[in-house]
Amino acid sequence: MKKPIGSIKIPGDVDVWPHEYRTAVALSRAGFNVTFIKKSDEDREKTPDLLIDGQLWEMKAPKASNARAIDRNLRRALRQSRRIIIDSRRMKDLPDATVERELRKHARDMRSIERLVFVNHRGEVIDIK
Repeated sequence: MKKPIGSIKIPGDVDVWPHEYRTAVALSRAGFNVTFIKKSDEDREKTPDLLIDGQLWEMKAPKASNARAIDRNLRRALRQSRRIIIDSRRMKDLPDATVERELRKHARDMRSIERLVFVNHRGEVIDIK
């Protein structure tokens, strides 16, 4: 049986970058209900990007095409949420297999990651942890 299509909600006071919206579309097609969260007005206060099925998530879509960028973005994301989405579509020169291998390695090593989801170059959503 096919998984139902999820939804995307963008409150009127939230600015969404095009790459963030593309990630949300991939997630909703995979059945997730995605709500964007308004960034904090406080200086240096970290706010997760999304509320997915009642849980706070941080989304990262790195541009750098090297394996170190994955580690760096995971560490940055952990400052905002223990649930992380990595979208590799802006990492033009790094194959999906390499990104997925690195994510699985870091998911094993970084115990503070509660959930980790990978959106590959084709927009497929892969549950890593």
